[in-house]
Amino acid sequence: MNALRSGNLIALTMAVAVLLTASTAWGGDRCQPFTGTIVARLVPLSPGVFIWKGEISISIGGGPTLHGTTETINTGVKKGGPGTTEPVYIGTEETTVVLDNQAGSFMLMTRFVAPQHGFDATGVAWVNERGTIAPVPKDESMFKNAYGHFTLRGPFGPAVPHLPDGILGWNGEYHGNICGIN
Repeated sequence: MNALRSGNLIALTMAVAVLLTASTAWGGDRCQPFTGTIVARLVPLSPGVFIWKGEISISIGGGPTLHGTTETINTGVKKGGPGTTEPVYIGTEETTVVLDNQAGSFMLMTRFVAPQHGFDATGVAWVNERGTIAPVPKDESMFKNAYGHFTLRGPFGPAVPHLPDGILGWNGEYHGNICGIN
């Protein structure tokens, strides 16, 4: 009986060792908390063509704050929803994050709903977003195998904090997990 128990213990130990080795060989699939803030404004590129440009600050796994820039393209927006009494917009967007000091880049693939609770007297509304994290093609930084998920919530409109009044912008806080980074 003791031989059987020790055989099970050896098999279990070997299985755990194989799993740990495989995880390391696949680029370190250990996930870490991802938090951050963003402030962005709508910038016209040409008549009728706009892009969101912003500044981002993030922390991964409670580490030092990394700063960078963002460019966001709306890839789909539709108005409305069943039974809505106010304008509600549902959409998707892609954000490329480029961190300072050549720390690397990654993408945020997002779905959003705006406004969440209607516009206030200044025209500002709350936006809820959720999405996934993906690598930027051909990026060889520590984010080359990045993946994960996040949520973002914050105000959107012509009078949001951290931007001059009258500039259409938004800011918010990111919370999620990022995996596959070195």
